[in-house]
Amino acid sequence: IKTADGDILGGYADTPWANQRSGVSRGSFFGGGRAFLFATNPLLSEEEELSQRNQVGHGDAPFSFFRWTGANEYSQICDFDAGTLGMGGGGSFGFFVQDNFTWGSSGACETFSNPPLVKSSGGSFDVVDVEVYVFTSMCTRLFNASSRTSSFASVNSSLSSSMNSTQSISSMLSRQSSLV
Repeated sequence: IKTADGDILGGYADTPWANQRSGVSRGSFFGGGRAFLFATNPLLSEEEELSQRNQVGHGDAPFSFFRWTGANEYSQICDFDAGTLGMGGGGSFGFFVQDNFTWGSSGACETFSNPPLVKSSGGSFDVVDVEVYVFTSMCTRLFNASSRTSSFASVNSSLSSSMNSTQSISSMLSRQSSLV
């Protein structure tokens, strides 16, 4: 997510995004412990900033990362009908975008032990741009490729049957026309 103030923030979700799960109350979280948040300009204290630099091993790290703490299971939340999506919870959302990705907020959350991910007062921000990347496993790609192959084989078989039917119809018509 790129904000109007030039901040960049986001997260890695280890579970595919989905609308609220059926049978679960509205506003329920999902996801797992491999999720994390990142930001270019989090609101860090001097001590936190120094700690971040030492962890990455660079003097001026371009991104700060915040891993799942295990404190709760508030990794992801999404409601397509309301046009909202967020990550992290407990205290505040790590980030939460609403009104169909037009604005959002960020605050300190227990899930990722992060400060607000933007430097703006109160953690609110206007969304300028959103980029989404999807990763699939090799197994998923192979499974989908094999099902596509079999579906192409089915289509090819159907086309062959249709062509044979068409050839027999045309041969019948040519026989009838020779009889006339």
